[in-house]
Amino acid sequence: DPGSALSTVEKITGRIPEKIRDDELFLRAQIYMLTGKSAEAIKILEGLQGAKSFEGFSTYNLGIALIQNGQELKGFEQLDKAGQIRSDDEATLAIKDKANLQLGNRLLAAGKPQLAKQYLDRVRLTGPFSNKALLGFGWAAQAQDDPKLALVPWTELAARDSADSAVLEARIAVPHAYAQMGQYGQSLAWYEDAIAHFGGERKALDESI
Repeated sequence: DPGSALSTVEKITGRIPEKIRDDELFLRAQIYMLTGKSAEAIKILEGLQGAKSFEGFSTYNLGIALIQNGQELKGFEQLDKAGQIRSDDEATLAIKDKANLQLGNRLLAAGKPQLAKQYLDRVRLTGPFSNKALLGFGWAAQAQDDPKLALVPWTELAARDSADSAVLEARIAVPHAYAQMGQYGQSLAWYEDAIAHFGGERKALDESI
């Protein structure tokens, strides 16, 4: 309920205690982004760039706010900056991966698969965004008519937990790539395997219902 969140946060007045000042500003910036106040969010997030507690998060959100405000090039620069942060903190590494995934997917959608691959390749293979990055990298390679390269991430992804929609998509993408390479036997085997997995997922869903 962004509208109620905005009216609530705007009731905060007076001097904010220093230990929660950055938290209040970051929350306010996120609410502004959700309520179409991108320009106001940008001002706040620019001031939070030096805040250690929001390292990566303030830069990522600044990039998104700039894009929302029509400043796409500047937004991409901030996402690129967030995608190169050095840290040992798991949450910071996750936002780093998310920044690279955002850049890769946006460039892929813009018809720039070669650039997209550079960013998708930065995403860790074990992080929470690894599945989507592997899927995107495969589509970037496919967009360059390189099904052999696309098979590398897709085959890795297809072996993962089928509960993830990206994995299910990879199970269809792998035989598609094999068919493009003229390896119809491999393609057929993978399609049959995909049918079996989709059937298993449907059965599990029915049992859950």
